[in-house]
Amino acid sequence: MKLYSFYKWIIASILPFLFFSCNSDESFEDYASTIEESVLSRPGMLLPSNILNPYDSVGSLHNDILEIYLSEYHNPATIEDIDDEIQSLIRANAIITDSLSLILPEADTIIAILDSPYVYLPDIMDSSDLTNNAKIQFTDFIDDLLLISDEEYEDIYEFIVLYEASVFSDVGYTHNDKRIILTVTAIIRYSFYYGKGRKDKDWETSVGNIVAGTKGALEDSISAIRMALVAGLYGSLIISS
Repeated sequence: MKLYSFYKWIIASILPFLFFSCNSDESFEDYASTIEESVLSRPGMLLPSNILNPYDSVGSLHNDILEIYLSEYHNPATIEDIDDEIQSLIRANAIITDSLSLILPEADTIIAILDSPYVYLPDIMDSSDLTNNAKIQFTDFIDDLLLISDEEYEDIYEFIVLYEASVFSDVGYTHNDKRIILTVTAIIRYSFYYGKGRKDKDWETSVGNIVAGTKGALEDSISAIRMALVAGLYGSLIISS
């Protein structure tokens, strides 16, 4: 797989520079010392976690909420119905829920994203406070990810984690760049695992819920989980109805 080989080359090239980027918030040196063992030397691994991503727990919570929602009986008629359930589950399972509102102000936004995700992503990038390089590289990552979305989960997993390594090590990225991007990649990594690694027929990662999650991540982690889940579940409702 050419993209996979390309990212293996990237990680090999950036490893020497990781050690020069340490700070108190992000343990760059620890990341560098373990990246090859944890990413490149684990063929066949199906677990979605990447403990070297400081926002990995966001993806884990995404799947926890999704698991509970899909294991219970729900018969939503509207996007607001779905959001009510997701908000309730997040409140019951998340530690920090201050960002949750009683009404989903982004309902129209999520519907617009699902209608035209490829159109909406550039708009989200343009309106974000990501640095220009982060915007370009993240958009390229999403484009490349969609090209391999039909591959086995192991390949998708390694592609995502290698991209996370490049983001983590980029000294030109701000803390906010890394927070937003690594939050989204954690959700994507876990989302793909739910549908592919587990082979769960009730869930499929789409460009719509990726873009919605990105929109939410511009605010905070809880908004990212909420918007990604509501978009994914509402998209499934539309398809099945």
